[in-house]
Amino acid sequence: MTANRYDTPLTRVLLALVGGGALFGLFAATDAFHLQPVLGQYIDRNAELALMQLFLLAYLLCACYLCFRRPLFASPKLFFIALCLLIGGLMLRVWCLDRPLLGTWHFTQDYNQFLSSWVAELRGKTVAEALANAPGDYNMPYLYILTLISRSSLPDIYLIKFVSIVADLALTIAVAETVRFFAKKQAAVLLAFGLALFYPITWLNSAYWAQCDVLYAVFVVLAVLFAGQKKLLLSAAMAALAFSFKLQTIFFLPAYFWVLVLLWHSTEGDNSQKLRATARKAAAMLGVFVAVFFAMLAPTLLAGRPLDSARSIYGSQTQTYDMYLCLNCGNLLGIFFPAIQPRLYNGTPDSYNTPVWLPQLFVVLACVYVIALLALTAAKRKTSARDFLTLALLLCMGIVWLLPHMHDRYYYLADILAIIYAVTARQALAYTVPLFVFIGSFSGYSQYLGGYWEGKYMLPLAAGGIAMLAAMGLVLWLWLRKPAEQPADELDAIRL
Repeated sequence: MTANRYDTPLTRVLLALVGGGALFGLFAATDAFHLQPVLGQYIDRNAELALMQLFLLAYLLCACYLCFRRPLFASPKLFFIALCLLIGGLMLRVWCLDRPLLGTWHFTQDYNQFLSSWVAELRGKTVAEALANAPGDYNMPYLYILTLISRSSLPDIYLIKFVSIVADLALTIAVAETVRFFAKKQAAVLLAFGLALFYPITWLNSAYWAQCDVLYAVFVVLAVLFAGQKKLLLSAAMAALAFSFKLQTIFFLPAYFWVLVLLWHSTEGDNSQKLRATARKAAAMLGVFVAVFFAMLAPTLLAGRPLDSARSIYGSQTQTYDMYLCLNCGNLLGIFFPAIQPRLYNGTPDSYNTPVWLPQLFVVLACVYVIALLALTAAKRKTSARDFLTLALLLCMGIVWLLPHMHDRYYYLADILAIIYAVTARQALAYTVPLFVFIGSFSGYSQYLGGYWEGKYMLPLAAGGIAMLAAMGLVLWLWLRKPAEQPADELDAIRL
């Protein structure tokens, strides 16, 4: 058509390069990379220029993907808007690199107490020694990344943030691709692209807090996408990659019960034939999951770390803060208890006289909640890929809302899935879900980043807990009142 005769790959590449020039101009005009030294780590002009080059490279890689993945933004106008959003999202994150926010400086207690000391310890070791005896209680793939960072002379806090910001861009693309699959509307894809870039939880987590939750969220979103496309082995591999980065992936994993329901309904024959076919395909998915998970442990195992030591990281994570009923999380316990509420202190009951059985009760409630959701899934006569997305969202909200010992960042998956859910929904009411989820999630962020140790609470945890309950109730109500949005004949083509 005449209107699109100039819409060629070359013109898109040229437009992306012009955007790169504009981004460089913004960096220079705002002196964005005149960065502050952190904890005595000196940063000279050469280091600042190196960081700026890294950010420009990240932009170009993302822009090139958008250039050659034409179906994502087929319209030149939408492509141009996407580039503008990309530039704005990067500028926002660069601004967060070394500027105070929410009453806290740009490096948090997590960096001061853990990340900086881990990188310093890794610097004193060879690569083999670092892999075999990596410090900290983060999972091994992230410790591999910290090992690479420790080889650089650049200030580690900015490299740590850069890795998470690059993952932010990957998450933005993954969200856009997933929305394109579910909604098949260019406007919805652009909206999701913009929301993923500017949703406050994403850039607060990576560019400000220097945390890495985005790394596992990328793979969870891809797992949802591939499950929806019935590429089940790929979905299992993505879930395994997510689990290798973060134990919190376990909140999402029960959603694969939907896959079992899907396999059962799509298999012809009597019940015994359905059972054998379903078990065979489920076993293949489990085999891929286990293989990919152990492949991610291979570098540390080859370097000499015992398998039990590598696996024990997951157990230690569940025990590190088990003395707290609620650790800055806007959940059910957060409604009734302060931001940090000890359950036991030095082996004796705390001042609130919290009984030891109380956390166990909430674990039972969470199990009942999961079983009820799975029963509702099994009871549906028609199912669609959107049911998998909805089930995953309900699990990531509800499990964190009910369990004890939950942290401020544990709603991260719910934040991202809520964006996809709302943008792809047919009901206008669904657009309120990300708002409620954001309130629930940000209530925890405001406790930590706002200085909970000084009593500076921007948003009470009780407000967050109530908002998350409203989000769960709304999603559940919309799920139960409306039949599957896709016809049942989509069950015919199941690919492993």
